[in-house]
Amino acid sequence: MFVNALKVNYLRNLVNVDASFHAPLVIFSGLNGSGKTSLLEALYFLGYGRSFQSRLLNRIVHYGQPGLSVFGEVCTDQHALALQVGIAKSLHEPSQIRLNGKTIMNASELALHMPMQLIHPESFHLLTGGSQARRQFLDWGLFHVEPQFHALWQKSQRLVLQRNAALRSEAPDDMVMLWDQTWVGIAETIDTMRRAYVDSFLEIYAQVADTLQFQLPVELHYHRGWSEEQDLASLLKQQLAKDRTRHYTYSGPQRADIIIKLAGVPVADALSRGQQKLLLMVLFLTQAQLLYQRAKKKSCYLLDDILAEFDPTRRQQILQSLTQLSSQVFLTTPDLSQLGDLAQLGAYQLFHVEQGVVREHEGYALSDLSAAAG
Repeated sequence: MFVNALKVNYLRNLVNVDASFHAPLVIFSGLNGSGKTSLLEALYFLGYGRSFQSRLLNRIVHYGQPGLSVFGEVCTDQHALALQVGIAKSLHEPSQIRLNGKTIMNASELALHMPMQLIHPESFHLLTGGSQARRQFLDWGLFHVEPQFHALWQKSQRLVLQRNAALRSEAPDDMVMLWDQTWVGIAETIDTMRRAYVDSFLEIYAQVADTLQFQLPVELHYHRGWSEEQDLASLLKQQLAKDRTRHYTYSGPQRADIIIKLAGVPVADALSRGQQKLLLMVLFLTQAQLLYQRAKKKSCYLLDDILAEFDPTRRQQILQSLTQLSSQVFLTTPDLSQLGDLAQLGAYQLFHVEQGVVREHEGYALSDLSAAAG
């Protein structure tokens, strides 16, 4: 996907932004608090219909305003004509999402057309947090490469919720196990899809790790959410009494995970912050390459001040890989000198952000970039 245009009204300090993009690499520079991250937040709205920073709308809408709006013109790999995406969020009225002039009810339709990935300080949860972040990472890839996956996943989620409701209401055993008859087959299909995706992911991972010179022998193992030695139907029956005590279903695809370790130790404990950041880039770049190989889709990447701790050579490698594998990269930085020689990356656009005002800089020589950041 490629974002041609972005208009933002009353999202945080972005009161009235109207920007056009024509380059595969777009850089937002400015001091902390200037509005750089809010621009990525606006772009994120186009792909997900929501903010990545807060689910509380009153924390996102500009002070004193009743709502916010984001509009984008987006070219995709599947459509000859650009898509027109409009999102309106109101403090007092229902939200609206419009795609090519038609109201859509589910934001997943945006995600289907516009694969978008965010890499920001919270992305470390992929390595240091619970299983949910890694499961979401895995399922994002499957959503875009397996047409049947999303519907199966939604049905599985509904069945788990219904089973959990039966557990909480102390329904008889036969009523609880009634949900199992349908759910087990779906769960096993999801497991098969996830397992195949991880196998393909691991084949590419080694190549990307070598390109970025990440030489630590990190191991990634897929855990499906229940014992490999036992089928799910038998396990659910065996654990029914404990599930009743817990009031939720303990085993199943809703507990899947990717275990990431170095010499048997979780990478959250075994790797430094810098090593974790490089591993994150390897994981996201692997997913970008797999997406292109399997679905001929190129994702849009949003990088929020994520390159600061890398040495110049590594930064160049990451940016070159991203611009080759992605349709478009938007990144923020408080210091343009961190990015090194941008001429090596081909076409790029530079925008300076100050107190919510966004201005494009044109005709800057590389020696002038640091001055432009001020």
